[in-house]
Amino acid sequence: MRLLTFAGGFKSAERKNEETISYNTVQDEHEAYGVSRWLELVVLHRGLGFFGCTAQHSFVLRCVIGIGAMSETNTVASLVKRVESDGPIFEVSNGLLGVFCPATVTDIEAANSKNATLPHRLSDFLPGQRHQEPPLWTDIRQALQIRSRQQNCRKFLEPLHRRMRASLDLATNANADQDLTMLVGKMISESLIPLVVDGMGRKCAQAVERDRIHKVETMISNAHATSGLSDKLKEALIQISAGRAIKAHMVKLRNGSVRQRDDFARAVLDFDENLTADRAAYLVTTILTAIVGAPGTVAAGALFELIRHPHWADMIAEEFRSLSEDELYDDLPRSVPIAHQFAREVLRLWSFPLITVRRASCPIEVRDFSVAEDGHYCLSSYVTHHNRQFWDNAEHFDPERWSSRKTVKENGAYVPFGWAPRTCPGAALGLSQLLLFMQLMTVEYAVRLKDPHKLQKKLDGLALPQGLFGQVVRR
Repeated sequence: MRLLTFAGGFKSAERKNEETISYNTVQDEHEAYGVSRWLELVVLHRGLGFFGCTAQHSFVLRCVIGIGAMSETNTVASLVKRVESDGPIFEVSNGLLGVFCPATVTDIEAANSKNATLPHRLSDFLPGQRHQEPPLWTDIRQALQIRSRQQNCRKFLEPLHRRMRASLDLATNANADQDLTMLVGKMISESLIPLVVDGMGRKCAQAVERDRIHKVETMISNAHATSGLSDKLKEALIQISAGRAIKAHMVKLRNGSVRQRDDFARAVLDFDENLTADRAAYLVTTILTAIVGAPGTVAAGALFELIRHPHWADMIAEEFRSLSEDELYDDLPRSVPIAHQFAREVLRLWSFPLITVRRASCPIEVRDFSVAEDGHYCLSSYVTHHNRQFWDNAEHFDPERWSSRKTVKENGAYVPFGWAPRTCPGAALGLSQLLLFMQLMTVEYAVRLKDPHKLQKKLDGLALPQGLFGQVVRR
């Protein structure tokens, strides 16, 4: 990311190894946040260099939700209309090209990802330090995809299901109205932490938990949209503390002072035995930041649609009740075709994030698309999923469309987990968790909304349910 650095060389190296920038508007990040972020960014970058801190990932998250930037409601809607009138590739704003042709996007992403690496760390530029070229993201993704597939089985899914159930039990015991979008976001991310990094000491776990809660609350409520410098410094300290905790845990894993688990942290260490502690911590915090984004917001979207479509909720509940435990945990999603159809439609209409902006790591010439090195281009799964060229009744929530194998009229028009080759490495595990969440909300728990008439879908940086306020009760 274009964080402030202590020397021009740091900035240049960091930008050449940048993986992605995602945010909800087409404004430049400096334009969106302004000069008031200078001190914060210096503090965050210092934390990044010395502690493997989560600050850089938090910056991405703040960009995703668009704190301090304009509302997204008109932006994504206008992009959908412009694709119809101007074609799939056009200038969005100030030289930023929007690319919404599936085939072209796939080729561009392949070209832009070929040599992308992890960012350099501050220590890479200090004299007397041992320097190591950062590994390729393509290699890292492959290692993480393998671990995700290994975790997508009963050994891991059954405890994941129990953790989600335990969180919902606490919600029912509260016996009070609450923001269910926030509840779902916190519950989903909390249940995933042991799959990412397990076996941390109490202090390390507490630091990571504070950072997770802060990120979820920031993402869902935009609580820090008007926060002052003291709040931003507090946020930075939370992130630095979490980063230090993750780095300390990774060091202990490497020297054998704590037992290794079958989590993503171990996959990171197994990926490269020479990976520095800073870079290992960076990868783990990347994953920890990812689990507070899409999984929770999409699950909240699923709950929204289950409430709005009770007939489908009844069919899904009946389907889950007919399963044995072996079928539930060992054969998802094939054992629940109705629930799978519903989940796929949720993933289509509740895309995360609404807009993604990439930096070109090299000059790109693909089809009718051209962008210079260090230039930017804009992608949007939301726009693609609402394009009437590829979808019949694109705005309509219709799980039945997935009963046909010819639902998608063009390859690459359905990208709920991102564009190849940058698709989410945890896609299979994420789908299984979404299905298990749907099982809980149709078979074991129900929602009592305080005011059902206020329920609506809002696009404001993210697609999030509004008016999802009430109680969770046991069936």
